[in-house]
Amino acid sequence: MQLEHNKPVQMTRNLIILVLTTFVLLSCTKEETPTLDPPFDKVQGLDGTWEVSSAAIIDEQSVLKDEIDLSDFYTADPSSLMRLTFNSVDFSYSVEEGEGINYFGSGGNWEYDDPNFPAYIYLYTQADSVADTIVLQMGTTVNEFINNLDLKFPRECNSTVVSAYRFSFQRQ
Repeated sequence: MQLEHNKPVQMTRNLIILVLTTFVLLSCTKEETPTLDPPFDKVQGLDGTWEVSSAAIIDEQSVLKDEIDLSDFYTADPSSLMRLTFNSVDFSYSVEEGEGINYFGSGGNWEYDDPNFPAYIYLYTQADSVADTIVLQMGTTVNEFINNLDLKFPRECNSTVVSAYRFSFQRQ
């Protein structure tokens, strides 16, 4: 009689051992190491024509970073929007002026501060045989699949940034 009573306990114990052994054996398989795709090329990502879609001026001295929307000033005439064209082969750029004030020069050469992790774009322009460098802070990092470009143009007074123009562009 006592053997009959232990039979369910013995079967339960055997079943638990079987299940645990199965889990242990299944967990012993070699894990596959996922391969990462190569990172997107940020230089190639800037290549092409970008059309202004919005603009604002930011009070950098304000605690709240107050903004004034200048979009109507830059996008009032949709047939005459400012366009920036970047060439990633020869690192040249050109500007097609439109509505609003052009802070980007007429064209020239460009480069990132760091091609892998760009935070700034340097525009090297020349007007009337005077060279100038325009430093733009990137609000977004671009690649071939991102169609928005945000650039910030800081304005200084006595080496202190007091305001900045923020421009948003759409890839064409």
